[in-house]
Amino acid sequence: MNPGDLGLGAGFGFSIGSTSVEELSRPFLYLLIVQGFFAGLTIGKLAEGSVKAGLKHSFILVALSYLVSTGIKAFLG
Repeated sequence: MNPGDLGLGAGFGFSIGSTSVEELSRPFLYLLIVQGFFAGLTIGKLAEGSVKAGLKHSFILVALSYLVSTGIKAFLG
């Protein structure tokens, strides 16, 4: 039985059986970058008292998310 036959994803415009790794990896990378940026700003505010200091944390988190995503694609691809 194919998971797409179960109706999973119905109403969202896609079926599980038709998605590829590339179709899912790009939105996931964007999600990681946005989450890393705002988490870095929050960490800077909480740890060092200013949002400006959070830019350093944001840069590190965004760079790590890009490196991890690229590394996983190289490992799987």
